[in-house]
Amino acid sequence: MATAPKTSKTRIAARKTIQATEQVGKRRANQILAEGSDLRASKAAKEFHTAELRKHQAAKAEMELQITRGDFIPKQQAIEEFHELGVQVRRTLQSWVTMLPGRLNGLTAAQMVPIFEHETDAILNALANGDPAR
Repeated sequence: MATAPKTSKTRIAARKTIQATEQVGKRRANQILAEGSDLRASKAAKEFHTAELRKHQAAKAEMELQITRGDFIPKQQAIEEFHELGVQVRRTLQSWVTMLPGRLNGLTAAQMVPIFEHETDAILNALANGDPAR
C-alpha cells in the first residue's frame, strides 16, 4: 500500500512537533538533574553543618574539662588580679616622682638615660616574673 507523499507543510509541521517534544524532554531532563543537584548540595550542606556542630561540641567539652581540672580561674578573679597588677604598676611609676629627682640631680640627659632604662627594665622584669611590687 502506497502512502501519499507528504507535502512540505506537513513535513515542516511534523518536524516542529518532534523538535518541541525534544525541547520539553530536554527541559524536563535538566529539571530532574537540577533537583538531584539540589538534593546533593543540601545533603553536603547538612553534613558540613553536622561536622561543624561536632567540632563545636568537642571544643566545648574540652573547655568544660579544663574548667573542671582547674586550668581556668573565674572571670571576677581574673579582673581583680589584673586590677591589682595595674595598681602596682601605677604605684611604682608614681614612686619615681620622689625617688628619681635625687638620683638625677646634676646629671645630663645622656647620664639620665641609663637610670631610666634600669628603672623601666625593673618594672618590665617584675611584670614578666609576676611580681610587680618589687
